[in-house]
Amino acid sequence: CVLGCFHTPSREGRLTTCPRIILKGGLGIGMLIPTQLRHVAQCLRTHPHCLVRRRLSSLADVFVLDNFASGGLTVLVGGAALAVARSASVYLSELMLRRFVVRAEFDSRDDSYRWIITWLTQHASFQASTHFTVTTTLQRLGSSSIDEDPGKPHRPNVLLVPMGTHFLWHNSGLLWFTREKQDNQGSLQSNKERESITLCSLGGSRALIDQVIDEARESYLLQEHSRTSVFHNDEYGNWQLCSRRPPRPLSSVILDNVKTSPALLADAREFLRSEQWYSRRGIPYRRGYLLHGPPGTGKTSFVTALAGELRLPIYVVLLSSPRLTDEMLTNLLSNASPRAIMLLEDVDAVFIGRQSASEALDGLKGGPGGALSFAGLLNAIDGVAAQEGRLLCLTTNHPERLSQALVRPGRVDKKIYFGRCTPYQVRQFVLQFFDEVDPEPFVAAIPPGSLSLAELQGLLMEHRHDAATALECVKASIPHPGACFQPAATPQQPDRPDLTPPDRGH
Repeated sequence: CVLGCFHTPSREGRLTTCPRIILKGGLGIGMLIPTQLRHVAQCLRTHPHCLVRRRLSSLADVFVLDNFASGGLTVLVGGAALAVARSASVYLSELMLRRFVVRAEFDSRDDSYRWIITWLTQHASFQASTHFTVTTTLQRLGSSSIDEDPGKPHRPNVLLVPMGTHFLWHNSGLLWFTREKQDNQGSLQSNKERESITLCSLGGSRALIDQVIDEARESYLLQEHSRTSVFHNDEYGNWQLCSRRPPRPLSSVILDNVKTSPALLADAREFLRSEQWYSRRGIPYRRGYLLHGPPGTGKTSFVTALAGELRLPIYVVLLSSPRLTDEMLTNLLSNASPRAIMLLEDVDAVFIGRQSASEALDGLKGGPGGALSFAGLLNAIDGVAAQEGRLLCLTTNHPERLSQALVRPGRVDKKIYFGRCTPYQVRQFVLQFFDEVDPEPFVAAIPPGSLSLAELQGLLMEHRHDAATALECVKASIPHPGACFQPAATPQQPDRPDLTPPDRGH
């Protein structure tokens, strides 16, 4: 009887019912189903209206006499009502949220998370907050100890953005946000806890949220413009902000050829404003520099100074990481900022440490052990899926060990040699350290090529307040004043089998 009232015919003429309702009716109406279904099916095809009236009358007679069936009907109707009410409440709440609440989500793996967390921290509503989180990480908010008064004790940063849900007023509008930690279980992407911020506002317009995002981005980029951000990749394939420092002047890196630094800076600036020119001619929008020379000659310092002049962040790829794979490297380069300097240091040492030819071949194939393959490196630099618009800087102490496939035109457009100290570099370096001091005694005491810039800087730093003592220290550090540094002869073949794959048009 119950099923006769609640069943509906399907398109094929057969009766259908909801399995959840049958289960909730269960035992209470189990013995009524077989006979009633057949009777309902037959009568429904001939007299549907009469059927409903007769079933209702029969239903009343049965349940007045049968308390067991009455209890089953109660369970059935109550369960169905609860299920419908729950589904309706979820649907209505989602409908109301979509119609009257604007939501924006920010993931900690994205740059926008740093925009919004910095903006929230600096908002006036949190200056008098009684619930906050303290952090000593200077780079978190973009400050630096260089800006502080050296006579005052160092004060750690205070991050006024606690976990949970919080409300604030902004431009006469109500905002609330929720900061929470994300579950990383089952993911090998990072050992660092992920976080997210959900920003909400009332009303059907997203104008207030858009305004907040614009303000947060502009405020953050303004701070970034006065800092050089340096990122490193971790072993899980994510970028981690390592430092934010004031821009280094390019003039502080002294090269033997005075025209090298201005020429390279002009070349980089011309590249950054020539995207449309590359696009119209179908040329990949990429630019690569190879900086080579002995250790301590200023290769990395030059990249840092170049980034400061161009106001670009630096992304340092640690190619020696044992977990770095071809896919991970491609994802790293894809997730970096579109306008940045990509720095690959000591590329000559990446594929040398393998002990056997079989291990090297495994590396070339990019095996599951985590070794980066040479082909994967080439594809990440300028393959089909490679990103454009960035400056690529490679550094090496041994350019003769590099494969020609890596340094061919298109991947490396300019090669710059960084040598040991020349008389010109010694003279300029001494003038940077000491005011009104004659640099010629230092020039005479240091034979050309006997010291690197890093070694000379270390000697001068020990006595930076006393030029005479510094000169004596320099003389004592060179046992043979007449000796001149001779670079090692270029080997004909590297001490390893040549397992570099052919270029194949990369």
